[in-house]
Amino acid sequence: MAPRMLLGLAWRHLAGQRRQSLLTMAGVALGVMVLLVISALMNGLLVSFRDTIVEAAPHLVITGREGGTRTAPRMLLPEGLPGAVVQLADRGEPSGRTDIAHHPQVVEAVSRLDGLSVVSPYVATQVIGATAAETAPVFARGVTPALADRVVGLSRRIREGSWAAFAADPGTVALGREAAKTLDVGPGERLRLIASGGQVLDGRVAAVFATGIKALDEQAFIHLKVAQRLEELPPDHVTGLELRAQRLDQVDALRSTLEARTGLVVETWEQTNASIFTLFRIIGTITRMLVVFTILVAGFGVANVLVTVVLGKQKDISLLRSIGFTRDRILGLFLIEGLLLGLGGALAGALLGFVACTLMGYIPAGGDNEFGDQKTLVMAQDATTYAGTMVLALLVCLVASVGPARRAAGLAPVDVLRGETT
Repeated sequence: MAPRMLLGLAWRHLAGQRRQSLLTMAGVALGVMVLLVISALMNGLLVSFRDTIVEAAPHLVITGREGGTRTAPRMLLPEGLPGAVVQLADRGEPSGRTDIAHHPQVVEAVSRLDGLSVVSPYVATQVIGATAAETAPVFARGVTPALADRVVGLSRRIREGSWAAFAADPGTVALGREAAKTLDVGPGERLRLIASGGQVLDGRVAAVFATGIKALDEQAFIHLKVAQRLEELPPDHVTGLELRAQRLDQVDALRSTLEARTGLVVETWEQTNASIFTLFRIIGTITRMLVVFTILVAGFGVANVLVTVVLGKQKDISLLRSIGFTRDRILGLFLIEGLLLGLGGALAGALLGFVACTLMGYIPAGGDNEFGDQKTLVMAQDATTYAGTMVLALLVCLVASVGPARRAAGLAPVDVLRGETT
């Protein structure tokens, strides 16, 4: 009976200060709503960027170790020879390059691993791009078009021209949108690529693609054999291998297996973009910390309402004490009032936050730097964030009510009734 009585008294006290109580709950609700919206927006940006990376970048990249001789890697165990290790060596002078020698054998061995869907060799080269209007440095990547498309899916991201035209003609180039803007060139126009050693590709632009990833959109894709010629590499040498896993949750396990069995450097998509993901998380954390202060300010409003109730109800509190209410019950009464204010504000804020996040999910993303095919803002909502935010609001309101509750519990009935306490 006591808890129900305390709850009824708490409700009546707050109803007596209706306007102030509603304003206080509105402050709590605003803080909860803003925190939920900011969290959903920051998480949505992270999810959108991650999904774009997963779709438009290799899941794993294998490269050679810097500073060694041009040797083939330790190969995966051949079938039928358990425990055996094959080493193919091309004895030569130490080189600062990180090429992978005998890459066809490496590709064949790597492809036998369960969990991989495609392996695409590539040659990376830094060239100078020259058109009739502009000259600029360009990072070019030599690939086998059919394999590269299965890894990064550029054929689905062509904005101008045709990926099929690029795949059919070794003398053509597929340019990222940013590179095309820098060089002021479009499909069908001539483009000369000049390597550091003086080798030249006189070609034309076959396609312009856009992924939403700036690093990729600043690159040029050329055919693998052309890139090997520009870099003066033997036909069986490549810069590295790009791999796509069948499932993302297998990537880390595949990395460990590949490193152990090949002796090469293997990097996952998360490692490649670790700095960007870290930046997202830091910005999100700072933003949430700033918004939390909104809830803390709302806590002061709760304390203000309860102090006002205590001052206005001193005689009532004294009468309650006179008829047998203990200090603990008085303390509990005002803590319940603080929780009621927090609960009302948290529920209202959660509802407003859900409505705001849902509506913001229809806002067009717009601009030239859209993440892949995403055309609207991504608002990543989850039950954990809602629960955590509401619990935070309740805790702030509970802590804010401790001071006024202790003051009310400490009132001396005789002093109040005599008018000696104000």
